Amino acid sequence: MPVPLIFDLLFRGIPSCIVVFFFLEGNLKPKYNKYLQIFIGSALYLAAAMIGEYLRENYALESIDFMLAIVIFMSYCILLHTDSLSFKVFIGVLLILLLAVIDSLFAAIVYPLFPGFDFRFGHMTLPALIAADIDLVLNGIVYYLVYSIIKKIRHKQSINRKALIFMIFPISQMLTLMVLIKVIMMNGEYVTTEITWLVIVCVVVSVISDIFCYRGLIQNSQLHETKMRNEQLEYERNTQYRYYEKISDLQHEMMKYRHDFKNALATAYALCDNTATAGEGKNMLDELSRKNDENKPPFFCANPIANTILWDKSKIAAEKGIRLEADASLGENTGVDGVDLCCLIVNMLDNAIRGAGNSDGDKKIEVKIKEENERIYISVSNSADMPDFETSDKLPSTKKQKNHGYGTEIIKSIVQKYDGEVLFGCKQKVFNCALSIRKDKDETIVM
Repeated sequence: MPVPLIFDLLFRGIPSCIVVFFFLEGNLKPKYNKYLQIFIGSALYLAAAMIGEYLRENYALESIDFMLAIVIFMSYCILLHTDSLSFKVFIGVLLILLLAVIDSLFAAIVYPLFPGFDFRFGHMTLPALIAADIDLVLNGIVYYLVYSIIKKIRHKQSINRKALIFMIFPISQMLTLMVLIKVIMMNGEYVTTEITWLVIVCVVVSVISDIFCYRGLIQNSQLHETKMRNEQLEYERNTQYRYYEKISDLQHEMMKYRHDFKNALATAYALCDNTATAGEGKNMLDELSRKNDENKPPFFCANPIANTILWDKSKIAAEKGIRLEADASLGENTGVDGVDLCCLIVNMLDNAIRGAGNSDGDKKIEVKIKEENERIYISVSNSADMPDFETSDKLPSTKKQKNHGYGTEIIKSIVQKYDGEVLFGCKQKVFNCALSIRKDKDETIVM
């Protein structure tokens, strides 16, 4: 192997593979071992470069290596990853466009200033090799910035997913500039310093305009987030109000029951005092005892909010043929805001009832609530037809009704508010949501 080709592989080919394929693996979920995929992709990528150089030298066929690279990148994205087809195609096309744009812009600046540079594969002088490495560094920086933006959009969801479409705007600008640069390069004898600086100014203006457009997009996205948050808060308020209303109705019903029970009990005792009506009085006492047992609400824990929610959800679960078992130990004064506690338990149980109701076989929910070491621990498990997984991120939602997508987001936001942790997971057809939050009796917790 010629020495220039060895240097090319070590200082341009391999670093280029690292920049390109780690960008792809950073944005896509690998179907197989990602390092094995990177090795295979890099080998094909380098082979395409050598084939393209051979065809260029011997048959004067230009751009064959670039066309082969496009086929390799797109095949690599589509065949070796598990994301949606549209997203895989988007990442592949984005990589190709960024690669072409950055290389063209860099070449447009370097060639007029240093016309002796030769970037062809296997024909590297030391200055050109340094320039090529600078080009790779620029590629790496841009790829990292793009990767950070995509990660922020997909996982943290701080801006709307439609922001991906925004990338069409800067890419269209870069494509226009790339065509201009290609025309300039084809007419190198007419290139002047003024033209070079004009191209640089065009690039700078394009970047500035993109920044302002991006800021506008962020502001619009923040308005959208505020609207969604207000809807979420309204949902939380309605949920809390509904269960406080249930507690009030329950207390009212209990007061009426106690009044009626007291009158009926006095009548039964009066009947028992009379020998002629003693049998009727005894029967009346037995009936009162039976009704008292039927109307007595189950006791899950001393906390009225948690107890009412568990009672209500146990009845809903029973109507759906779901067995709900609860082991709760929660005092009346938890140090946690009643609205937050209500929304936590309600959303966890709603998710569990929905999951258990859609599962096959034994439909079961287990609830565990306890206080320990100044923290509250809540765990809800339910039968579910889901593959095994474990995550602390947002769960995918298949529900179409309004407000149904807020469940896990509400849980996560409340847990974060109380310096807690939450984990979602499924193992052997049993889904589990487990969390812990800090009790705060003395301080006001600010969201």
